[in-house]
Amino acid sequence: MNKHLIIGFSLLLGIWMMIGDVWAAEIRYQPVNPNFGGNPFNAAPLQSNANAQNSFTDPNRTQRARQTFQQRLDSLVLNQIARELLGNITDPATGELIPGTINTGLSTITITDLITSLQVVIVNNETGETTTVLVPN
Repeated sequence: MNKHLIIGFSLLLGIWMMIGDVWAAEIRYQPVNPNFGGNPFNAAPLQSNANAQNSFTDPNRTQRARQTFQQRLDSLVLNQIARELLGNITDPATGELIPGTINTGLSTITITDLITSLQVVIVNNETGETTTVLVPN
């Protein structure tokens, strides 16, 4: 009887192992709780927890905010000046450059109509530096 029990158990174990191989699958750990990490989509809850616990204040925060504000303000002013300048040196109907001289305060722009192209000379009024650009007709 012991012999039959061992043979039966061995057969059952062999069948179970063959079926187990067929039904086996790769097990992958995927965290559910963001505090355990591992999943990049769990970054937002971890970051909000860290920010809630952070008592550090950056001493240069207001200085950086002022610099950013100043840069954005300068950009807006320069964009407005460029729009007004383009309105003065271009023909509204065609969009082509109009020959003449314009003084912006910081620089003087002279547009000369040559036969084959337009010559644009930009002179920095503070340093005297000159830039010349040829625009083909």
